[in-house]
Amino acid sequence: MFIYVSMMIWNAFCGLLSKDSEVTCIIEGREEKRSNFFFSFLTMAYIAFFLGHIDSLFDLTAYEMGYKTVPYEPSQILEYMKTVEKYPGFFGLEVLFKTFISTEFFHFNLTLVIFDCLAILYFYRKYSCSFSFSMFLFLASEKHIWMVNGVKQFLAVCIILCFSKYLMEKKFWKFAIGVFIASLFHTSALVVIPVYFFVHGKPWNKKMLLILFGSILAVTFVSEFTGIMEIILSDTNYDSSVLETYSGSNWLRIPIAAAPAIIALVSRKKIEDTAPKYINICINMSLVSACIYLVAAFTSGIHMGRMPIYFELYGFVSLPWLLDNAFDKETGKTVKIVCVVCYLIMYYLISWGTPYFSRILEIYMSPYNMFIVP
Repeated sequence: MFIYVSMMIWNAFCGLLSKDSEVTCIIEGREEKRSNFFFSFLTMAYIAFFLGHIDSLFDLTAYEMGYKTVPYEPSQILEYMKTVEKYPGFFGLEVLFKTFISTEFFHFNLTLVIFDCLAILYFYRKYSCSFSFSMFLFLASEKHIWMVNGVKQFLAVCIILCFSKYLMEKKFWKFAIGVFIASLFHTSALVVIPVYFFVHGKPWNKKMLLILFGSILAVTFVSEFTGIMEIILSDTNYDSSVLETYSGSNWLRIPIAAAPAIIALVSRKKIEDTAPKYINICINMSLVSACIYLVAAFTSGIHMGRMPIYFELYGFVSLPWLLDNAFDKETGKTVKIVCVVCYLIMYYLISWGTPYFSRILEIYMSPYNMFIVP
């Protein structure tokens, strides 16, 4: 447990050090302050080091067993790839890595974690007005655990983040190429394509209200909705088990995900003419994630509740900007403190007790005991 808390402490420490060395960047034709690359890199390097050394936890045990079965002899590779029905990008990457780089799963997993961290570093340094605060939101909501629990899907998420520039610039075909590449690693990435056509424009525009109305209808008529979705999702990664109603997503995630959209609604007159286009997109993305969480609360938190990850990370860009621009200075500070407290409470209620185990570092930490293996 201490390892994960130390990530937040290290992030705060690096954030403080970078305060006096911020750089000026041109975003959408205007000058904006961004965090110092060195300290941002230090933050992500620390996270990558400890997450990259996790083993035998979460999904990694299954991934490690699967990696051992991947052939690396040229005569066997073609036959193996013929058996792959889903995730061709991921299994193809495994084959290439095992053939040309290393047969050790540890090296493969560490490489994936490093890529994820670099994608997060790129995205938040480019678009967040406060890298350290965005990273606090990312860590406190335990999104970093996706790097070792939901590996294929989060890899798809990070590939899309690398193409986020084209989402912001409204260059559909270039963005669609990124989504298509991501879908080779996890088919669910394709859900981002229809959302692309809704998130451009002011927060709470008619298109976004249509998404909100649609999610409310889905909840109101949940049985009819699940019947339709079962037909649509048959023979995909998300079959009918996506919609089983006994394991809904945690209700706390709905207002947390919707926070940027709610603040934007309350302060719409103040930010209407000042919010950059990319901030409006990020606010709209946060509303999309909240709507999906709403549906997931009535269906399946295990599967449907995994879909917001494609949109939720954008909210961690919009929230710091809103806290700095949607309120006067004193009110903004108060709201920011409330925000930090709420995220810490959510972290305690939902995520506290997440274990950490690394044979290489010889560290084992569980909710009940914590020690370094002698």
